[in-house]
Amino acid sequence: MLKNIFAHASIFREVFTFRGMALGFMSALILSLFSGIMAFLFIPVIILYLVVLDKTEIILMLIVFSFLAVTRNISSELRDVLQYMNILLLFLLLVKKHLKKELTLPDMPKELYVFLGVYISALLIASVFAGQVFTGLDHIFRQVIFLGMFYAIFLLIENRQAAYYPAYGIIAAALFQGVITIYSLYQVNFDLTQFGADYFLSLSADLTLNKNTIGIYLLYGLILSAVLFRFRESFIYKSLITGIIFILLIGMILINSRAVLLALAVSFLFLLYKLKVKYFYYSLTGLLILVAMVFLPPFNEFFELYFRVEELFGQRDIITQSSWSLIQNEWLMGTGPGGTKALIYKYIPFMLGSPEEMWIRHHFYQIEYGHAHNYFLFMLSDLGVLGLAASLILCYAYIKIGLTVMAAYKQIEPNLYFFSAALLSLGIGMFVRGFFEWGGILGYGMINTDLPFWTGFAILIYLHTLQIHSTKSA
Repeated sequence: MLKNIFAHASIFREVFTFRGMALGFMSALILSLFSGIMAFLFIPVIILYLVVLDKTEIILMLIVFSFLAVTRNISSELRDVLQYMNILLLFLLLVKKHLKKELTLPDMPKELYVFLGVYISALLIASVFAGQVFTGLDHIFRQVIFLGMFYAIFLLIENRQAAYYPAYGIIAAALFQGVITIYSLYQVNFDLTQFGADYFLSLSADLTLNKNTIGIYLLYGLILSAVLFRFRESFIYKSLITGIIFILLIGMILINSRAVLLALAVSFLFLLYKLKVKYFYYSLTGLLILVAMVFLPPFNEFFELYFRVEELFGQRDIITQSSWSLIQNEWLMGTGPGGTKALIYKYIPFMLGSPEEMWIRHHFYQIEYGHAHNYFLFMLSDLGVLGLAASLILCYAYIKIGLTVMAAYKQIEPNLYFFSAALLSLGIGMFVRGFFEWGGILGYGMINTDLPFWTGFAILIYLHTLQIHSTKSA
């Protein structure tokens, strides 16, 4: 026993070093600004961060998890505290690496520099020409902070094994949201009708995000867990991963997000096509059979009910017409970051008081931006042609980098090959989802929705730069 205590003494000494005390003090100070009692409630969390301070990969996993798992619906105050603390931790970890002379700034793919140049230019130009300079600067500031977080995650990945840890954080957050979703069904005595009406449609649940955001987490959790399943042959390990996948699948079915289900199908089929072509054809055949069954009773009635077909071709058509009417008049420079809401009524093609206008009004007050319900149209309506160009360049850059990484690791490290294929498939799935939902890719620094995509992108870029460095060294 004494031997074990002395073996861990260095860890406990770390807590009482100046560095540890400074981090604990600053974190507690930030917490106390919001609520005095929370500073004391979070002492265990602070100590945990301190204990593993020299395990950067674990810190990254915890940061990603807490960013995604703790949302405004659980506690707006708690979310704000954790976000400030996590950003501070990312900064301190970078400072630590710099002081230890371990921080390097590797060259990133040139496609990413092109995207950033076009995107920042689009933000600035659209803000100036739309006459919303201060609103634009606010959105730009939040976006720059978010992209700084993305760059910090990229810089803090220290080796190939560490590249998995941010993904573990996403899986843990997805599992957390999946369990909460299932528990919420239990709270209404497994009444699916009540669950749908009270839990999602009212948007007033205490323990949930918007279902489309939850769907993003579950999508990432499912695809990443499916790939991790093959990493070890241990029965306990495979049973654990199988349990996680089962919970995530149940959650995915319950939230009933059509765009996420489409993204899951696209991601899964692409993954199979790249890894197991035979299973790809089997799955594609099965999917086509299911599609054919949709036209046969009673399956067609179930399909229309589950996928809300009437709403899909009704309400979506209304918002598309309204957004397109605005885009036709503001396509060149856009309405400015977040400016679509201010101008959508200027070009609305429906009479005031009509059912269509009343639905637009409900949509108008529900969200601040992203009214186009389409990522590409959202970028076009807010930022004009440069915004649309930036969205297409990002799509090209992600796919090209992902394919390059897959090709680099296919022969030398199978696990990283499968892992990079999963990240690439998720990116493609998200871009396809972007035709039906605006969020989840690039939304003016929205951490809850955009972090999974950019965390995956950071991992891919790290693997890309690592392989280039290895090639040059050889």
